[in-house]
Amino acid sequence: MLMNIIEISNLSKQFKDKVIFSDVNLEIEKGEFILLKGDSGAGKSTLLNIIGGIEKPDSGEIIINNKNVNKLKAKEQARFYRKEVGFIFQDFYLHPHLNVSENISLAGVFANLAQKEVDERVGKITKVLKIEDILKSKIDEISGGQAERVCIARAIFMSPSIILADEPTNNLDEKNAENAVKILHTISKAMNITVIISSHNQMVERYADRIIKLSGGVIS
Repeated sequence: MLMNIIEISNLSKQFKDKVIFSDVNLEIEKGEFILLKGDSGAGKSTLLNIIGGIEKPDSGEIIINNKNVNKLKAKEQARFYRKEVGFIFQDFYLHPHLNVSENISLAGVFANLAQKEVDERVGKITKVLKIEDILKSKIDEISGGQAERVCIARAIFMSPSIILADEPTNNLDEKNAENAVKILHTISKAMNITVIISSHNQMVERYADRIIKLSGGVIS
C-alpha cells in the first residue's frame, strides 16, 4: 500500500487583498515525481514555500510524514524540516564565500553532524553527481550546470523524504536543464524521495508521474 508523504487540507493564503489560493486539498505519495504547473504569479513558489516551512499559511493543515507541522514548536519544526525537506531554489542561493563542499554540507553543520560523517556524505553524493573534482572550488569558479548539481547535492545531503525544486531549470541551457531533471528523477526513484518541481519547461512533463496545475487559486 502506498503511503501519503504529504497531506494538505483546506490550505489558504493571501497577500493583502490578493487571494493566492483558497481551500487547497492535496495528497502526494512517497516517491512520487510531481510537476507543479501554473502561470507566473499563480502561487507555485508560495505553495512550495509553505510545504517547505519557509512561509506560513493563513489557514489549513499540512501533514508531512505523519506529522502535523503546524503544531510543532519553532525549534522542533526547524529540526524537522532540516531532516525531511531539501530545497532547490531557482537562483541557486549558494554562498559565494564558501567552497562547493562547504555549501553542500552546510545543513550538516547546523545539525551538529560529526565531521567524519559530513565528509563521508559529501564524498558519496558528489561521486554520484560527478562533481567530486570541484569540491574545493568557489562558486564563481564553476559552471551553471555544475552549480545546479551542487544545489541538488545540498538538497539531498540530509537524506530528506521530500525535495522541493522551484524552477530549477530557469538558469540553465536546454542540455543542462534536462540533465538536472534526469538526475532528480533518478534520485527520486532510486531513493524513494518525493520530488515536487515547479516549472514552465514542458520537458519536465516527460518525467512526471503526475502533473498538478495551480490556476486561479485552485488545484487541478
